This record gives sequence, C-alpha cells and structure tokens, in this order.
Amino acid sequence: MAPPFSWCSSTIRMLAGISSLPKTHMPTSIPRSQLPSTISVNVSTSGPTYPTHALAVSASKSPSGNEHLMIFPVHSLVLASHCATLPRLPNAIPGGPTTVNMPVLPLSLPSPAAFSILHQFMYHHRLDAVLQALFPLPSAFLHNLSHQTVQSTLASGTMLHQLSTYLCTSASSNLTTLTQHAAHVKELWQDMVALGLYDPELWDTVDLAWEVVLGAMNLAAAQR
Repeated sequence: MAPPFSWCSSTIRMLAGISSLPKTHMPTSIPRSQLPSTISVNVSTSGPTYPTHALAVSASKSPSGNEHLMIFPVHSLVLASHCATLPRLPNAIPGGPTTVNMPVLPLSLPSPAAFSILHQFMYHHRLDAVLQALFPLPSAFLHNLSHQTVQSTLASGTMLHQLSTYLCTSASSNLTTLTQHAAHVKELWQDMVALGLYDPELWDTVDLAWEVVLGAMNLAAAQR
C-alpha cells in the first residue's frame, strides 16, 4: 500500500519551504498567553512551497496557564492526507511576495515531543528516522529500511532477539533507561491514535519498536 502522501518534487518543495523560514522569526515555542491567531514571516524567495498553517501543540495533561506550546509549520495538504481526526484548520490567509501568513491551530496531544517525529514522518516517510528518534539500533539494520524489512523482522524471533540484545547493551542493561525508551514508543503511539494517523508502514514500525524494547527490558531484568 502506497503512503498517502509520497515523496515527490512537491514534497521536496514543501520541505524546502519549512527549512527556508527564517529561524529568527519562526518561533519554536510560544507561551499560551501570548499565542497569536496568525504567525507572519518575511521570506526572501518565492521558490519553495511555504507552510499554510502553524500547529501550536500542548500536552493533553498539562495544566492550563502559561505553559509553552511547541510550534510546527505545516502544510494543510500533508495534514489532511494523514490525520483523520485533526480539528478543522483555520482558513488559509494569502501572503504577499515576501510574506508567509500561517493561521495558528492550537492542538492538544498526549506528547508534543513525540509529535515532532510524526511531523517529520508525514513529509519524508522514513521508517529509519522514526526508529532512530526512539532509541539506538544498528546502523546496518536502519540503512535503507523498508516496510518489507520491518514486517520480516517482526516475524523473526531471531532478528527481534538480536535487536533487543543490541538495545539492552546500548543501555548498559539499565532498566530505567529502557523504561524511558518504552515510554517514548508509547507516547508516539498515543499521538498517532489521537490524530487518526493510520499509515500501515508507521504502525508496523511502532509495533517493531515496542517488541524490541520489551525484549530488551526482559533481557535486562534477567541479568539482575
């Protein structure tokens, strides 16, 4: 099954649009009390496809008040093609030749930090990047990682054991460290559920991460 939004020239232009936003004017976080309805940024070129909106992501369980919301520039097309349960986006605001106007959508998710992984995945669909963001794995396994490799690894007890052993060793068999890795996988899964992100490749990759980290925890526990 092909991803809902595949890697192509338009995706490259969108990624270029995000990376071209001046970092001095594009905030990465904003206090809730100062959250604007629109973020406007001056740009120097009209070549890339600039983001249409900005997501202001907060944690579902965070107390209301002056907490900082993480800001993610996004394209409405990318969000619509991936997220089935996303709230309605504000209407786009046309910009000028050198101005990008991004209406802000406040969004509450279980883990704003985990959303950064999903934000990247929705553009480049790199399964290796998802796993790398969760915990260490052998570079040889991650190189050119495909959905087929993920599926075959899930079906192989030997491969799962090898990956779990690698992770356990990288964590020095520390159960606290491995528990933190497991929490990151769970947080990613929770964000996927909250957004209605039903990409089969991503779900299988998260399943693989869960199996590997549980195996590593079992190995560490057996050494005590």
